[in-house]
Amino acid sequence: ERNQAFEVGMNDFLSKPFTPTQLQEKLFANQSVITETSADTIIPPIVAGELKLNQTALDDMYGDDAQYQAEMFGIFLQDVLPEIKTLPSLINEPDKLKSVLHKLKPTFVMVGLDDIGKEVANAEKQLSNKQLSRNEITAMVEQIVANVNKYLPLIEAIYEKK
Repeated sequence: ERNQAFEVGMNDFLSKPFTPTQLQEKLFANQSVITETSADTIIPPIVAGELKLNQTALDDMYGDDAQYQAEMFGIFLQDVLPEIKTLPSLINEPDKLKSVLHKLKPTFVMVGLDDIGKEVANAEKQLSNKQLSRNEITAMVEQIVANVNKYLPLIEAIYEKK
C-alpha cells in the first residue's frame, strides 16, 4: 500500500498512532514540497510581508478553485474598491456613510480581509450608537481606507494570476 501511495504522489508518511508534535514536524518538513508541487492546483498561502489574508476562510469559500477566487477578487477590485474610495467624501454625511459601510461590510470576507470587515462593522456600530465628532469619523474612515490600501497589492496579485 505504501508503494502505491508513493506512486500516486505521496511524498512522506506518518504511521498511527502519532503525537501532535510528530504531525507538526512532518507538516513543517514537507511545507516547501507542498507549495512547490501543488502551486497550480492549490491556492498558495497568501502572504505579503507581514500582511496575511484569512487563508482558512478563503479555503473554505473557494477550495482549490483558484480561478473562482481570482474572479471574486476581480469583483472586489472593480466594484467594491471604488465604493471604498468614496468613504472620505461621506464624512459629513454620517447616515449615508453608515449605509455604505453596512453594504460594504460583507464584501471583505470574500477576499480574506475579515479583520477589515470587523473594523467596518465596528465603525457602522459606532455611527449608529453615538454622536461622533467629524474628527472621530475622519480618523475611522482614514483607518479603514489605509488598511484596505495596504492589502491592495496582495489582492491585485491574486487577481492577476487568473
